[in-house]
Amino acid sequence: MNDRESLVLLFSKFSGRIQVPEERIQRFCSAFSLPILAQKREEIIRKDDASRHLHFILRGTIAEIGEDEKNSLTVPNVYGPGDFVFNLQRHTTRLPSKTAYRCMTPVLMMKMEGNDLKELLEEPGFDEVFFVLQQHLLAQVRAHFLNLLHLSPLKHYEWLLMEKPWLVKTLTRNQLAAFLGVSRATFFRLLAQHESNR
Repeated sequence: MNDRESLVLLFSKFSGRIQVPEERIQRFCSAFSLPILAQKREEIIRKDDASRHLHFILRGTIAEIGEDEKNSLTVPNVYGPGDFVFNLQRHTTRLPSKTAYRCMTPVLMMKMEGNDLKELLEEPGFDEVFFVLQQHLLAQVRAHFLNLLHLSPLKHYEWLLMEKPWLVKTLTRNQLAAFLGVSRATFFRLLAQHESNR
C-alpha cells in the first residue's frame, strides 16, 4: 500500500458516520504531492505567513511555536504521523499566522498547494470533505485543551509518556513546559516528582 492509499483509508476512517462519496475522498487525496522530506528545524509555516497549504504528516513531529504577550514561549499544539497541519489562523480569520510550525525532527509529509486547496473548497460537494477535515483538526485541539483543563501537569505529562512518547522525545524541556502550560521551574519539579513516583 502506498502513502496516498494510506491517506485515503485514514480519511475514510475520519469520516465515520458522515457519508462522504468515495470519489470525493479519492479526489481530495490525489491533490496531495508525492512524499517530501522537510529537514529538522525547517519551518513549514512561518510567523506572519499567509499561505494556505495543507500538509499531511507521514513520519516525524511538527510543533506550533509562538510567544505570548510577555514574550514567553508558547507551544499550542504538536502534530505527528496521521495529522493534518495547516495555517489555521489564515483559514479562520484571513490573517497571517501568529505562530510558526517547526519540524522538530526530519518530517516526511505530503503537501497540497494552497491554490489546489482553494479550488477544491470552491467545488460543489466538497463541503462534506472539509467538514470531516475540520472535525479532525478540532478533535486534536480539543483533546489537548481538555487535558490542560482536567489533568494536573504531572498527570498530563504521564499521559503523554504513555500515549505520545514521540512528542516527549522530540520536544526540548522548555517546549514541553510550554506545551503543558507550566513554567520551566514547575516542569523540573514535575520531573523530579515523576522520578520519585517510579
